[in-house]
Amino acid sequence: MSPSLLPPPPPAAPGLHVGDLNVDILLHLPRWPRPGEELHLEGLSWSPGGSATNAAVLMARWGHPTRLVARLGRDRWGHEVKSVLAALPGLDLSGLQEDPEHPTGTVFVLVDPSGERTFLTQRGANAFLEVPHPEAFFHPLPAYLHGTGFNALAPAQRAATEALMTVARRQGVPIVLDVGIYPAQHARDVLKSWLAHVTMLSLTYDEARELLQKEEAPEALLETLAETIPVVALRMGRQGAWLAWMGQKVRLPPLPVASIDTTGAGDAFTAGLLLGWRWGLSGEATGWLAHLLGALATTVVGAGPALPGPEVLQTHWPALEDHVPKSVRLEMQTHLNLK
Repeated sequence: MSPSLLPPPPPAAPGLHVGDLNVDILLHLPRWPRPGEELHLEGLSWSPGGSATNAAVLMARWGHPTRLVARLGRDRWGHEVKSVLAALPGLDLSGLQEDPEHPTGTVFVLVDPSGERTFLTQRGANAFLEVPHPEAFFHPLPAYLHGTGFNALAPAQRAATEALMTVARRQGVPIVLDVGIYPAQHARDVLKSWLAHVTMLSLTYDEARELLQKEEAPEALLETLAETIPVVALRMGRQGAWLAWMGQKVRLPPLPVASIDTTGAGDAFTAGLLLGWRWGLSGEATGWLAHLLGALATTVVGAGPALPGPEVLQTHWPALEDHVPKSVRLEMQTHLNLK
């Protein structure tokens, strides 16, 4: 498959992200509580979150103009979240909607001592996203349309996403999809119908098994998905990842980082794929960039603006560069000015 099937977009073309915008309330646990027990937290914080929001924020932090289409409540959390996002350069919030009836989506993120997180979610206003005039989001023409599996869960948000996807297909705009385990379990048929139109797919091994209803090795599932999708990233947490990039297969082994919170790691990985593609990096270098950003996302608390920008990669590069293949290392150093 020729790389010309996915040429880099014009540098000034904005990214278009549609999906959830939440307030993430992070509770750091000393251990998992027993039923009926009182347990004192080791930390409590909040930040904007949601997969589409996280990816949009990260793209903006890396210098690419980005537009977010999402819905929040007309409440205190909606005001707080919007205020934080409005302070980020390059992030266009003109696509945000305020819902007069439903609250801002809220996710309680329970983080155990290993950094693994468990979500308790109230989707609120996210489920009622509306896009009555989808063509308006394609002037100027976006570099890509990024959505997530959560967009498939509720009728209104699903219809809004599909309206944008229809315009994207008509305009030749690549569609990028990040799945999520809950949508893979509860909106499988919708997501499988979307795959026919997706150019770039990012999902975990568990999500792939759930989506395809197959118990096969990661490589086998990757090959199945890559038969029809030009770019497929199969993330496996602490076991690393696989990437199929327009006919090239890349194994990304685990990286030695001190993980404290895995919230947003998959979103950072997906943003890394978009960054490498936008910069015209090779498939292997793009995979490694995504892998590095996903790993480094686990070294910070929370998602949204806390996810790793250029300065974080620059700081960690000396400790990680020997784990990156030499040819890829040289390419990344040249394009990213890493030292």
